[in-house]
Amino acid sequence: MTIIASYNIYGCKVLLADTLITSQQRNESKPTLPTLGKIDSTRVDSDFYIAGNLQKIQILSDYCAVAYAGKVSLAHQFITTLSDILKERTLLISDIENTYKDIDGNTELAIIYLYNTDNEEIISGGLNCVNALSDVLGEVTYRGSGEQAITDYIEWLDGQAYISPPSDDEVVAQAVSITIQQIAQLQMAEIKSENMPESIKDCFGSGYEIVTFYDGKFNRIDLTYAFIELSYNKETKNVEINHPYLILSQYITNDFLIHDRYQQNNYDCDVDSNLVEYQYDQIITQSLLNLNEDIPAIIPPDKINNLNFCCFIFHDNFKHGTTMWQSAIIRSDTPPINIIKYHEGNLYYVDYSEQAEKQLIGFVSKNYL
Repeated sequence: MTIIASYNIYGCKVLLADTLITSQQRNESKPTLPTLGKIDSTRVDSDFYIAGNLQKIQILSDYCAVAYAGKVSLAHQFITTLSDILKERTLLISDIENTYKDIDGNTELAIIYLYNTDNEEIISGGLNCVNALSDVLGEVTYRGSGEQAITDYIEWLDGQAYISPPSDDEVVAQAVSITIQQIAQLQMAEIKSENMPESIKDCFGSGYEIVTFYDGKFNRIDLTYAFIELSYNKETKNVEINHPYLILSQYITNDFLIHDRYQQNNYDCDVDSNLVEYQYDQIITQSLLNLNEDIPAIIPPDKINNLNFCCFIFHDNFKHGTTMWQSAIIRSDTPPINIIKYHEGNLYYVDYSEQAEKQLIGFVSKNYL
């Protein structure tokens, strides 16, 4: 129960997956999900329950990354078998395909792989997957209970205004930005849902991973999502950019996927308008290769202040008389957003880099004024 996909955007291969795990076994605990926070009920429908989060993309080596959808026990067997091969020799594409054939006789598992060959060509392949062709996303391979979201995104994106190809040194950044935009849309749908989001009802969502090839190896993309409500001041006729009411930063530490989650509490501070009260949670997500390892204690949540990718997601209810959502992705040498804990309580300073502040004001001016 998942969503996995690979894109070939202007020649850059990108791998995408969600992190939600569901099960038919009743789950009495109340896990904290990256997008929704603490949930009151784990019941998805009459058959499935939320089991938690799990990484569904495994970077096996500098030259190979795989994503899985379907039966987790089969995926664990598949991933560990490939990992064992890697301990002895170089992993081949034929190893991936043959291992899949040996393990999945009933097509209960879907696999997408990216493989860097000796001549630096990135080969992508899908086993028990769906294939499509997009004007923007290029060759698309995808699978999972949420695959309709991929189909819908292809249709929506190809219907937008023409996106000119980037320069060679911006191909990876552009490909990643387009993928982040899709994740932003999926997260918007979760957050604005008053009840159980449709994505989670379809057994996918909760958090997302992105992997692509740069600096000579496959890497996960560490980034921050900041959700901001815009308000219109009738007296000044200005659009006010409020502090983010939800900030999600995600990054890898020792093969654990970390989500630092800041949810704004109701707080009115007369002393310093830069102070915001946030409920802080840290969600640590294991991979199939470290399931037997102890989950580390809470990691100091200062990594956000070193993340150079930030997706700002705005929503308002004044421009068109109904709630509208738009996103802006900012990548810079200096982290676009910083969060610094105040010396008491759950108060934090929120600060933007000079470049990010200019870009945010420009984006809001262009789209809302």
